[in-house]
Amino acid sequence: MSRWLRDDRGSLPFALLLTLVGTALSALLLPMVLTQLSSTRVQVQRVRALAAAQAGLDVGLGQIRAADDGTTTGQASKLPCGLSGSVGGDLVSRYQVTITYYDYTGGLVSCAAARSGTLVDHAVLDATGTAVASRELSATYKFWVTDQNIPGGAIPVCNPPPAGADICFGPSTGPVLCMDAGSTAPAVTTALRMQPCVAGATSQSFAYTQDLTVMLVPSASTPGGPMCLDAAEPHTLGEEVEFQKCGPAGSPLPSQVWSLNNHANLQGSPDGKALDDYCFNVEQPGFATSRVVLGSGSTSTCQQRHDNREAFQPDPSVGAGAAGPPKTNQLVNYQQFGRCLDVPGSSSKVNTSFLIVWPCKQAPDPTTIAANEKWTPVASPLSPGSGKVLLTMTDSKKGRYCLRTPDPGAVYVVLEDCNPGKPIGPEVEWTMTGGTGSISDRYLIRDEHSLCLSPDDASNSGGPQGPGVGISRVIVVPCGPSTLLKWNAQTSSLTPLPVTNLTEK
Repeated sequence: MSRWLRDDRGSLPFALLLTLVGTALSALLLPMVLTQLSSTRVQVQRVRALAAAQAGLDVGLGQIRAADDGTTTGQASKLPCGLSGSVGGDLVSRYQVTITYYDYTGGLVSCAAARSGTLVDHAVLDATGTAVASRELSATYKFWVTDQNIPGGAIPVCNPPPAGADICFGPSTGPVLCMDAGSTAPAVTTALRMQPCVAGATSQSFAYTQDLTVMLVPSASTPGGPMCLDAAEPHTLGEEVEFQKCGPAGSPLPSQVWSLNNHANLQGSPDGKALDDYCFNVEQPGFATSRVVLGSGSTSTCQQRHDNREAFQPDPSVGAGAAGPPKTNQLVNYQQFGRCLDVPGSSSKVNTSFLIVWPCKQAPDPTTIAANEKWTPVASPLSPGSGKVLLTMTDSKKGRYCLRTPDPGAVYVVLEDCNPGKPIGPEVEWTMTGGTGSISDRYLIRDEHSLCLSPDDASNSGGPQGPGVGISRVIVVPCGPSTLLKWNAQTSSLTPLPVTNLTEK
C-alpha cells in the first residue's frame, strides 16, 4: 500500500513570522548594543588615559631620582621642571606632568631656584593622561637626604689638656692624630697606626657596632669583607692592635670586643662578656705613624686622666655601639648619634652647672656602664595618670637625682635632688613621646613649658670641655622637626615614604 508524503503546508508562513520577529528584536537590541559598545570604548579610553597618567608620574619620579652626579649624590641642576610624552610610541595615549617644588615650611620654590640649589623638602607631581578621554593623578615626592645615622667617622686620640684638667682638648693644643688603616682594604694582620686627621679620609672611617666591634667602614664593600680591630687573646702588655676579618654579626670574636669606658679608653674583654685590664695605647704619643698597642691598668697606662696616649674621643658619626633602650638606659641623641646624655665627670657631680652629650659609654655587661649616663623614667607623682615622668640618675652614694629644666633666664639643664621625701615641682616633669604621632613629634622629650631637650651647637664655643673638642651642653629649645631634639629614635621610624598622597583629581 502506498504511503503519502507528509503535508508540509504552513511552513513558509511560519518561517516568515520567525524572520519578522527576529528582525524586530534585532532592531530593538541595536541601540542597546551600540550604547554598550560606546560605553566600553569610553572605559577603555579612560583606562588608557589613567595608564598614561601613571606612566607620566613614573617618568617624572624617575627623572627626579636620576638627578645625581653618578654616585647617588643629588645634583640640583638636573631637577626636572615638567615633561610630556607618549606611552610606548602610541600617539593616542599621552601624558603631561607639572612638577612643583616646596621648601621645609611648605613655601613654594620655583623650579629655577630649586635647580640653583635652594633647599627643597618635597615636590608635587601633577600628571594628566589623555587617550581621547582625560584623567589626572597627583603624588608627593619626599626628597631623601643623607642619613646622618650611617656610621662612619674618625677616632682621634685626645690632645694633652692643661695641667690638672681631666678633659680632651682639641687642635689648639697640638696636631690631632686619628686611627688610620693605611688603605680601604688592609690585609689581615695590618697594624693600626696613628696619622694626622684628614676630614673625609676613608682609611680613617670607622664604625662602632652593636657588637662593640670597631670596623673599618670601606672594607665592608671590598672582596675581602669587613675588617675589624683585633688583639689576639689572651691579651698581653704591648701587644699590637691589628686588622682581622670581622667575626659574624651577633657573635663577635672576644678579641674584637672593645668598650669605651668612663676614662675614654677602648678597653678589651677576655670572653666578650666581661672587661679585662687592657686598653688601646698610642705607642709613641704625638708621633704620626705610631702603632697602637695594648696598655694595662696595672702599669698605669689605662683608666688614668685623659691624655694623648690612652684616651680617645670618637666622632659622633662613628656610632653609639650598643647604647640605647631598653638594654642600657642611655639617652642617645639622634643627630649626634654617637653621643649620650651625660653628667660631666661622674654621677657624684650632682651640683654641675650643665649636662653634656658625651661619647656613649659601653660595656659587654650593660649593668656595669657608668651611672652618669643611665636615665630611668619614673612616673611623676605630681601628675598621676598624665604620662609625665621624672628622668632619674642614681649615684651609689648620693641617691636619686632628676633632670631639671632651666629656670627662666637660665640656659642649661641641670640635676635636682629628688630622693624620697624631697619636695619636687613641675620643673622636673618631662613628657617622652616615643615613636608615636607624626614624624615631627616622635622621640621628643618635653618640659613643663613644652620646650624640648636638645644639645646646643658646640661649634660656636668649642664646647664646654675646651676649644675644638666639639662637646655640646644640653639645653631646651622650642620643639620642632630637628633631629637634634630626638632621643633614642629608630632610623626607619623617622624616614617617611618617598611617594605619598597618590590621588586622582
